[in-house]
Amino acid sequence: MWGSHRGWLCTGFDMKIYRTIRWGQLANFHMMDTRQYRDDQLAGDGWKKNVTERLAEDRTITGAEQETWLLDGFKNSTQRWDILGQQVFFAERDRDKAPEIDDVSMDGLDGYAASRRRITQGWVDANVRNAVVLTCDVHRNWANDLKVNYKDPGSPVVGSELVCTSITSTGNGTLREHQDHQRRDDRGLPGPGLRHDAGLPRQHEGLLRDPGRCAGSYRWLSLSKPSKPRVVRPVETHRGFHLPRRARIR
Repeated sequence: MWGSHRGWLCTGFDMKIYRTIRWGQLANFHMMDTRQYRDDQLAGDGWKKNVTERLAEDRTITGAEQETWLLDGFKNSTQRWDILGQQVFFAERDRDKAPEIDDVSMDGLDGYAASRRRITQGWVDANVRNAVVLTCDVHRNWANDLKVNYKDPGSPVVGSELVCTSITSTGNGTLREHQDHQRRDDRGLPGPGLRHDAGLPRQHEGLLRDPGRCAGSYRWLSLSKPSKPRVVRPVETHRGFHLPRRARIR
């Protein structure tokens, strides 16, 4: 939406859209802008192997001013939940399981590893009680554990990410795409902290919060061939995740 409608949403090329929305003492919603202020994607964008420049300490996806705003928001938070709404995949997603090879997307936070570490360490240092990242853009549903150091198997889980797919882009998918996706799932997800991945059929996510837990559910319409007249299909819950306070996804 940001890229497609930027012309009519903005009053200027540098319109500030990041902000915090407070929901009483229950939650802060830190609505981030990971498009406008970031360093350019490396190596021509896309998935690339062993791009060491992505680890540079001075790379940023937020810009210095927005990063300071976000870290200050963590320090000043008294709410039970801190929700980060942002546009690109946050957790590490390495498609090659060989330890000497990194095969990651230059568009997501993998392309800005130091920026991700500073943000994550920021909520840890601020003793944020419950950090949850909500993500869109990748046209699939994921549920991920978040860490400060993804290369250390013993590094503790310090937050959770829920990724929501699109509703209508490329339609509802095809049966062959769904079967290919299931076969890929049988080989395992690209990272030890990645708990769930589903892209077809198209799904949406429901999120419920109360003082004790955050529950996310991925719901979809049954996969079927196009029909005339159009058949209304039942909505099904594919997976659900409960994020109890200070706990990993289960």
